Amino acid sequence: MANYPTLTHYSLIASLGLFTTALLLGAIDLYGLLASLTFLGLAHQLSRQSHGNNPLFVWSMLLISAALMLHLLPGFYNQPIWQQRLISSGAVPHSLTFNYDKLLIAIVLLPLLLTRDRQQTRSANSSKLGWQPIALITLSTVLVTASAGYLMGVLGWDLKLPVQWYWFVLINIGITVTAEEVMFRGLLQHYLSKQLGRFGLVLAVLTFAIAHIAGGWQWVILAGIAGLGYALAYHYYRNLVAPMFVHATVNLIHFFCLAYPMKISQ
Repeated sequence: MANYPTLTHYSLIASLGLFTTALLLGAIDLYGLLASLTFLGLAHQLSRQSHGNNPLFVWSMLLISAALMLHLLPGFYNQPIWQQRLISSGAVPHSLTFNYDKLLIAIVLLPLLLTRDRQQTRSANSSKLGWQPIALITLSTVLVTASAGYLMGVLGWDLKLPVQWYWFVLINIGITVTAEEVMFRGLLQHYLSKQLGRFGLVLAVLTFAIAHIAGGWQWVILAGIAGLGYALAYHYYRNLVAPMFVHATVNLIHFFCLAYPMKISQ
C-alpha cells in the first residue's frame, strides 16, 4: 500500500476553486498562481506510490509549506481583518489576517493526508481507540499548558467574547490550526517517526516549539508543551483529526478564557 494515496478529487477541485477565487479578488497574482500550481503539482507527485517515501519529495513539500506558512513566497496578498487590537487588558495587541498562502496548505494537503491516514489505520489498533484517550490528552494539554503560562506570568484568567470573535474561529481554527497540523504532524512527524521512531516524534515537537520563537522564549516553551499533546494525539490515533481537535480546543480556550495572546511581561 502506498504511503500517499492518489490526490483526491476534492483537493483538486477545492484548490482550483481557491486559485480562481483568489485571482478574481486580487488576493494572488501570476507569481502566486505559479507557486500554487507548483505546490499542487508536488502534492500530486507525492501521492504517487513511487514517491511516497522519497526524502526529496517529502522535504521539498515541507520546505514549500514552511515558505507558505512564513509568507516568504511572492504573489500572495493576504487580507488583514484587524491590526494591533487589544483583546485582553494588559496583554500584547493582536493582529489577525486572512492568509491565502496558509489556506493553500490546508486545502491541498488535508484531504490527501486524511485519506492516507485512513487507509493506514483500517486494520490498526489506533482505528479502534475510543473517545477516552483523546479526552485525556486534550484535558492534560489544556491544563498543563495553561498552568505553565500562568507560572511564567504570560497567561491568566480572562473570560470574554471579543468583538468579531467569529473571524478568529474561522481563521485560526479553519486555516492556522489545519495548516500547522498538516505540516507538523501530517508531514514532518509522520516522516520522522517512520525514519527515527519515537525520537522522530521528539524532533517534530521541538521543531514546532522553535517555530514559535517570534513570541519569545515563553511562547517556545508553551508551544512545546502543547505540541507534545498534539503529537501524542497523532501518534496514538494516526489520524490528523485527533491533533486538530486538541489544537483547536487549546486555541479556543486560550482566546475565550485566558489572556490573549499573552500578558505583557512586567
